Amino acid sequence: MKVTEIRMLELHLTRIFHCSFYDETFVYITDATIPSTEGTTGLYHWIGANDGDWQVSTNWNPNRTTPDVTDILQFSNVGTRNIINVPTETVATIIIDGNTFVSLNPTSSPNTLTTSGTLTINSGSSLSITSGTGVTVTGTLTNNGGTAGLVQKSDATGTGSLLNNTANVAATAERYITGWTDANHGWHFLSSPVASQAISGFHTAGSGNDFYKWD
Repeated sequence: MKVTEIRMLELHLTRIFHCSFYDETFVYITDATIPSTEGTTGLYHWIGANDGDWQVSTNWNPNRTTPDVTDILQFSNVGTRNIINVPTETVATIIIDGNTFVSLNPTSSPNTLTTSGTLTINSGSSLSITSGTGVTVTGTLTNNGGTAGLVQKSDATGTGSLLNNTANVAATAERYITGWTDANHGWHFLSSPVASQAISGFHTAGSGNDFYKWD
């Protein structure tokens, strides 16, 4: 009777088990280690500390050694995370959930993080886009965290950028304005960063500030 060989692959243990039978009698079992499949799915979880570097591979689980446009990035159950050195790159999906508060900070020059699929912010979590950082969502942007769940930051160095095609997304858009110093310095021409923004959203009545709108 011919020898029949049975090969069983156990992915989780990353080992191949060889079983050989002769005349239906068990003969031997050997095993050999195979390369781990860890990281081949393109799903990466952020595990870095606060002020962790986006481009350090060990801040992701599994190690994100080769960023790819098909990557799915998840920030979940890690609390407040200020993430630095965010580069210009494209990924498929970004998910923020589990009471996680992410703030994206660029490298030394302005950079744009693009999601070709979806950006999802679940209830109880948030995303802040700081000065010098651009986020572009070519797919669907879902913010279940309300106006506090998505914040476009602004300071003396500039304003974060958010470009997307999804209508009626709740968010907070900040606009930094330098203070008045004299009659020749301190006047500003302003425009709303979002559509249909009423002037009342920019001006506090009774503040004593001169504020005029073009009508």
